[in-house]
Amino acid sequence: MELTNTQDIDTVYADGRKFVWKNDCLCEYVPKEYGEVFINWKFRDSFVGKEGAFGTTTQGKVEVMQVPGINSEYSSDNIGLYSDKTDVWSVKNENTYFLVWQGKEYRIHRPSDLTKAFPARGKEIKKFLKLHNYTLNNADQVFNTLAYICTGVEPDSD
Repeated sequence: MELTNTQDIDTVYADGRKFVWKNDCLCEYVPKEYGEVFINWKFRDSFVGKEGAFGTTTQGKVEVMQVPGINSEYSSDNIGLYSDKTDVWSVKNENTYFLVWQGKEYRIHRPSDLTKAFPARGKEIKKFLKLHNYTLNNADQVFNTLAYICTGVEPDSD
């Protein structure tokens, strides 16, 4: 979907979700019992490597030979080597979360942002993240961590 005349748009509703403008970006609004959370969803492709023998991924050069009769999907016009179909990509999450709690706004992009936002509880937050093996790469981990920080109660399940 492409938005035009964004200066005229205040709120977007899509699939039961509410998106509002926050810090010059369209963020998903998620009300929580401890405060308001805004998510700036951002994903990017990350090159992992090339697919080698038996489906393993390698950082080295991979060449695949096209042989007529064996590789039936290739025509005899394209006999030779190719390497563009061996690339392996993954999707990286680069979301930014904005927590509005007790009249203040906190920007969270990575775990170190939490310890900077709440310096008095830095060691406690690091211990919580390590205990639950959280990297803050998905929204549920962020919500559980923010609930723990704001209420002091650990989540029931991961």
